[in-house]
Amino acid sequence: MQELINLLKELIEKLTVFLNQNKAEVDEIKVPKVEEKKVEEKPTPEVQPKPSKSEVVETPQLAPAPTPAPTPEPAPAPEPTPTPESAPTPTPNPSPAPTPATTTIGGISGLIIDVSTHQGVVDWNTAKNHISGAILRCGYGSDQTKQDDKQWARNVSECERLGIPYGVYLYSYAKTEGAARSEAQHALRLLAGHHPQLPVFFDSEQKGTEGIANAASVIFCEAIKAAGYTPGVYASESWFNNNLGNTPYIRWIAKYNANNGQQGKRPNVANVWLWQYTSRGMIPGINGGVDVSVVLDSNAVQYDKTSIAVVSSGVTDKITEAKNYIINHYGAQEVAALQTKLNAKGFGCGTVDGIFGKRTYDALVAFQSASGLTPDGKYGPKTHSALNAVSWNQLKADGIMGPATVRRTQEFFGVNVDGVMGPVTVKALQRWLGVNADGHLGPITIKAWQVKMGTKADGVISTPKSNMVMAWQKYLNAHYKC
Repeated sequence: MQELINLLKELIEKLTVFLNQNKAEVDEIKVPKVEEKKVEEKPTPEVQPKPSKSEVVETPQLAPAPTPAPTPEPAPAPEPTPTPESAPTPTPNPSPAPTPATTTIGGISGLIIDVSTHQGVVDWNTAKNHISGAILRCGYGSDQTKQDDKQWARNVSECERLGIPYGVYLYSYAKTEGAARSEAQHALRLLAGHHPQLPVFFDSEQKGTEGIANAASVIFCEAIKAAGYTPGVYASESWFNNNLGNTPYIRWIAKYNANNGQQGKRPNVANVWLWQYTSRGMIPGINGGVDVSVVLDSNAVQYDKTSIAVVSSGVTDKITEAKNYIINHYGAQEVAALQTKLNAKGFGCGTVDGIFGKRTYDALVAFQSASGLTPDGKYGPKTHSALNAVSWNQLKADGIMGPATVRRTQEFFGVNVDGVMGPVTVKALQRWLGVNADGHLGPITIKAWQVKMGTKADGVISTPKSNMVMAWQKYLNAHYKC
């Protein structure tokens, strides 16, 4: 064994010597590169690009149609969607609506959706990138706050904040002309202070209203027009042809065909501005299907994208200036009195709400023009005198809160005049006083009223005569002369 070890040592020493002697030659030895074998890749099949919106002629993406309708008043249930023309059984899981052909309408093109509380809380920051406009439901039926759309305030605020062009619709249940007038007031109450760039629509589709539909649409649309907005009517193809006839207002017609997101056959109605072709459009930012419409007649509505800026920098500035003038000179409570006087003289302000917005401004300008005054919308001394230059019966300041005083109070606040100091009248008073509007004439309300009138604030209306009531009668005589 030892011999073997010695032999190995000897071999190692000889190898070391050999390597040292031939180091230069070893350094020059180049290791040849191994040539890599290329693997030939199979070409990936060519994916055909999706056609652009301009290339798709018969397939608009969103489908407009007023959101499902609420149940009849006063206890509304989920609204029914208008019956589509020749609509087969809907597919359980709708696929996104195909990209539609676009028609430019005075600066607006592409898809227009309509939404209500049925779409829940819309993510408008996301949705705005996929639509060109929206039509918002403000409410349904007669002018009752419980019938305001629960998402109206948020939806209109978001559209205005993000600069999304929007219109408005109100779902009608009107079976009488009086109900139609109330529905117009409903829409106008909610429109106060807002400036939609697209029309305000009368949504006519409720079964049982066929006989009054045409007359109701005229009443509603004329009231909307008188207030300075562009009116329109919404209906399905068959409903329109059977009940509305040759309406002169902007036409928004629903025809779903298969309601599968495809446009299909267009409505058989002349001069249609907007075609609601599906209720199953899929728009990012909205959960579930949504009504989608496409513009057909680009000449029906002239909308200028700059109108938002014009409203902000022009008309709105004048309205704000006029509002500040009346508040600074007469107090905020004078706005409601002004509205009541203008209404009494035939210069309609709609609901007396104490808000100096576009409708009040326009009515005041119209009164000034008719009276030969400078039409600047400011409630100055000359306008004040002209508006109050009417003979009328003053209240007797006797300190008794009798029917005559209550009726004048109701006229002042623009509520139903019946001579009874009921909850509606009390709520109007409470809103004017800035206290909780619960309709109960209790100590808190009375005390606030006494403070307003500058009398002893003990929260009690003395009988049979009250100094506070006497001061109120004098106030009414000084501030309401229509």
